[in-house]
Amino acid sequence: MASYAMGALVLMSTVVVAQDGGADSAPFPYNHPCRAKLQGAVDYEVDFRSLRTVCVMGDGERRDVEDVPQRVRVTAAASAAGAALLGGIALASRERLYTRAARVPGTPGTPAPRSSPSERRRS
Repeated sequence: MASYAMGALVLMSTVVVAQDGGADSAPFPYNHPCRAKLQGAVDYEVDFRSLRTVCVMGDGERRDVEDVPQRVRVTAAASAAGAALLGGIALASRERLYTRAARVPGTPGTPAPRSSPSERRRS
């Protein structure tokens, strides 16, 4: 979560820099990643899912800009995949535990077995 939050903060700073001269000012300020790294960028898009800034060139071509470091994006993606995997394992374990508990008499949440009339007379 920390690596994703750090990447999202970098992208939010990109948006703040772009809007520093007014609402979606054009041309971009000198320190915007699209202007600093590419010539001819006319627009940009920020993708928070993949932590990328995409610059739109004058001819419509789209190019990624490395404003969020690669290691931050890889760490965020690996963390999200690991969290999804652990969530799936926990869900599968929970289902297996409930299935097993339903078969074992006397466990909480399952009805106690009824004794037969002959067992009641002996006790």
